[in-house]
Amino acid sequence: MKKTLVFLGFAVVLIGSITLGWHLTHRPSSATKQDYAQVYNAHQSKIATITNHQKISYLSNLLGDLGSARRVHPKKPQNGQLLRHFKIVQINPSAKIDAFIYRNHTITVKNLPVVHSGTWHLSSQQYQKLAHLR
Repeated sequence: MKKTLVFLGFAVVLIGSITLGWHLTHRPSSATKQDYAQVYNAHQSKIATITNHQKISYLSNLLGDLGSARRVHPKKPQNGQLLRHFKIVQINPSAKIDAFIYRNHTITVKNLPVVHSGTWHLSSQQYQKLAHLR
């Protein structure tokens, strides 16, 4: 009887440890629970991941404002040198948006809901903010 209780206790502890370990290692990262943006430089090297709510809201609001603007150009200008590439992941509703910031103060956006894609001219203030956003 005593051996059975010891074995049962050992089995419960073992199963609990395995279950806890599995939950700790398979827990989704914080980036998959909330909106985030990955920032790449002109050479497509990842330089940052943005999870800060205020910065993500700024990006979302800017892209939403651009999407509602009527001055959309169908393709990026020929003289545009890439400065930054933002890969923005929105959780709810699900969206993966690519935003390319060019040195000539333009932004090209792909996979934007409703508009889908387009190129817009950025104000100096918008350009400076996006150039240094990390």
